[in-house]
Amino acid sequence: MRTKDLCRSIGLSALITLAVMPASACDDGTRARDDARLALEQRREQLVIQYISVQNQIRALQGQALDDSIVIELQARFYEVLRVKMIELEPQAEAWLDRATEVGAELERLTGPLLLSPGEDPPPAEERTAIGRELAQLEKTMRPVQSEALEDPEVAGAFAELKESVAATIVRLDPDAALTLEQMDVIDEEIRKLDRQLAELE
Repeated sequence: MRTKDLCRSIGLSALITLAVMPASACDDGTRARDDARLALEQRREQLVIQYISVQNQIRALQGQALDDSIVIELQARFYEVLRVKMIELEPQAEAWLDRATEVGAELERLTGPLLLSPGEDPPPAEERTAIGRELAQLEKTMRPVQSEALEDPEVAGAFAELKESVAATIVRLDPDAALTLEQMDVIDEEIRKLDRQLAELE
């Protein structure tokens, strides 16, 4: 994510005034931005919880759809163009993405059925919590550059194609799932709007 000046939100016409204002004026602006960011993040968290709640209604169907050969191909294509664009925008994103893949796989392993050797104890719940926390932090760190990458026409097109394929596969498996998908789309669009607003505050 490219660093932006702390007071960039101040209009160009105010720059001369800013030059003679005490430092506390910029501090007040920073606090206002922090408050706005916190409010947006809290709202986003609420929407994510709502999205997951709706998504759980078709979780099994979604899993089946992701095993579809066409979906797998489109998913790989989307990840490829997204990754390239994110690294182009922020070279450090390469390490973030690699680590997120590792952490996500480990979290999936811990939350799924575990094959334990005789006498082996299951991993403590604290380990799963810590890994989940790290993944959440990585996602938060990547969110601004990911949001910017999704504005790229090639990335947006690949995402739309993948999303359409997943939805079509789910509806083919269960036509009644169409309403749930529509609800998810509405929530997803609200989340993406918040992501754009959060990116502007960085």
